[in-house]
Amino acid sequence: INSLPTTVATPTPTNGATGVCYAGAGAVTSISWGAVAGATSYDVYFGAGSVPATVTANVATNTYNTGALAANTTYYWRIVAKNACGDAPTSATFIFTTSGATCYCASSGSTFPNGISGVNFNTINNLNTAVNVAYSDYTYLSTSIVKTVSYDLRVFVNTGGNYTNYQSVYIDWNGNGSFADAGEFYSLGTATNVTNGLTSLSPLSITVPAGAITGSVRMRIQSRYGAATTGPCQTGLGFDGEVEDYMLNIVAATPCTTPTAQPTALNLTAGGSIISGS
Repeated sequence: INSLPTTVATPTPTNGATGVCYAGAGAVTSISWGAVAGATSYDVYFGAGSVPATVTANVATNTYNTGALAANTTYYWRIVAKNACGDAPTSATFIFTTSGATCYCASSGSTFPNGISGVNFNTINNLNTAVNVAYSDYTYLSTSIVKTVSYDLRVFVNTGGNYTNYQSVYIDWNGNGSFADAGEFYSLGTATNVTNGLTSLSPLSITVPAGAITGSVRMRIQSRYGAATTGPCQTGLGFDGEVEDYMLNIVAATPCTTPTAQPTALNLTAGGSIISGS
């Protein structure tokens, strides 16, 4: 090596990126950049809100582990390539901003005229919707539900003729961006030869777990022709049907209030039917 390395470029995430996943499916936990010919190590400056003055020196590869990122946060970073001849000019300052909500895997069906024609869950009442769409993002529709309380879920389906569709529901009760945890899957049964009919297991009573997080989580509903979906992230060839996502706002149950004292006197009113105490 008899010359300085060149300046680092081609950052990942790309410079100026927004909506970068900080938690859930595809969460970003590292940054990287184009490897520089002749570089033997790199100094990394990385931080939230501004480029930090402190440096992680002599990183051996063109990847740096950021650790867990925060929501709705802009991160700043720059890199200095190094070798025995010295330091390259410092890179441009790169930035990216994380998303405000947990990221989820994609799932979509097809544009054939069969799928979900309506959903009713607590105050969500999304009825008479189109079925010739592969995926519908209804996360702008939300409802508040209380831990330990049960709610009925009704899903309406158009099977597009004398066919059978299978319906699946996933709710991310722990808010970790995955639908794969125990207790997060529900079967809504089948629907056959209907244009706007309830599934065979509708209404399905769903109890909000006591251990669910307090906050917003996603509910995913899938309808597939011929067989149930293979999982919450199925998409593409072989999925004839539709997927819809909704948002649920989970709140803590209000604890019961224990009386502090028993009544000490009773007052009776002649001709009345009310007993009052004090």
